[in-house]
Amino acid sequence: MRKTFVTIAALALVQAVEARFNALDADNARLKRELADVGGRNEQLTIDRAELERPLMMKSGERGKSIADLRQRFTALEGDDARLTQKLAEAQKAREEKVREVSSNLSALLLAQDGEGAESPSARRHARLDHPSGGSQATVPMSAGTEISRSSRSLDAAVSLCRRPPGM
Repeated sequence: MRKTFVTIAALALVQAVEARFNALDADNARLKRELADVGGRNEQLTIDRAELERPLMMKSGERGKSIADLRQRFTALEGDDARLTQKLAEAQKAREEKVREVSSNLSALLLAQDGEGAESPSARRHARLDHPSGGSQATVPMSAGTEISRSSRSLDAAVSLCRRPPGM
């Protein structure tokens, strides 16, 4: 009986081991199939990634080149701006000098035309006050308020084209 019991126990143990082996074998086969599927998906994803990276790399290179070109253009435009600003300042300075010269010539012509020289009372008065002939001497309201124009307060007002205002 003892042999029978051991044989029955051994047979039950072998069956349990076979059942466990079959279950592990089935799991192993399922995992191998999943591994093959995942490997296939990995290969496809690697191909897709390479296809996506290629245009991105080309665009990145183009954008880098575009940025470099834009930086060069910006630098050139800054140089042009500085040069043009300098030319504008020089032109304004020359224009101001020309206006001073024409104003001086006009004052001299007006004095000569009126027959008054540097010895006339108005010329002496203007020279004493450091005013060019015909310059502003008082403040004049700009509008019907209390505001006064800046040029009418300035001692450096432009030379008037008329020696005497109309009606005086």
